[in-house]
Amino acid sequence: MWIMVMMGASPLLGAVMAEKSQRIVEVLLGCATPLEIMAGKLLGALGVALTGCVVYLGGALFALFQMGIAGVAPLHLLPWFLVYVVLAILMTGGNAVALGAACNDQRDAQNLTLPSILPILIPMFLLGPILREPNSTFAVVTSLIPPFTPVLMLMRQATPAGVPLWQPALGLIGVCGFTTLVLLAGARIFRVGLADAGQAAAAARNAPLGLARLSAPPRHLGTNTVTVSLRRLANGSEVSTNSV
Repeated sequence: MWIMVMMGASPLLGAVMAEKSQRIVEVLLGCATPLEIMAGKLLGALGVALTGCVVYLGGALFALFQMGIAGVAPLHLLPWFLVYVVLAILMTGGNAVALGAACNDQRDAQNLTLPSILPILIPMFLLGPILREPNSTFAVVTSLIPPFTPVLMLMRQATPAGVPLWQPALGLIGVCGFTTLVLLAGARIFRVGLADAGQAAAAARNAPLGLARLSAPPRHLGTNTVTVSLRRLANGSEVSTNSV
């Protein structure tokens, strides 16, 4: 699961930042709304992650059946695995997309990369204590924290001791609620970030036009009048030079 989340959701931050800095967002905003762009990116991340799941799980199950030890695989946890993967991708991807829209350059993206993947890195450091005592108070509490639930709860369910059904159900409800909040907040930040990028691009396009208008001669003056004015200025500069 950790590999699938890193492969599907983590690249979104850099992709959004690159599209924003290279003004590709301006083209996208001409044919889609910010919400549709964000939804498309998350669906693409889901497609990448689920494709990887099919490849890895299919290869693992094929190898287990060929060796005649398919019974050691907890196949009853496959539905839970897929649900947790989808929620983890949406949660982490929504966070990455929002942070990418808030970046202006590569330096900002590098500084925000760690915060974007921190919710999926912390559970990896907790696997040891939880595997030693999967039903301890520490394991129960940490596995019910929404950002850690997909990895830790699934790990506890795969242990021989198992977990009561109410714990995965409660964890799933918490993850669904937290993912909804992340997506709502991420959509708002993403929309504001793209709107700022569009306004900056429009200002940049209008700036040369404004300078051209300022440098152009007034329309009420004829060409001869402008020429005479320029000659007077030139003569004046020559006179001032000679006097010096």
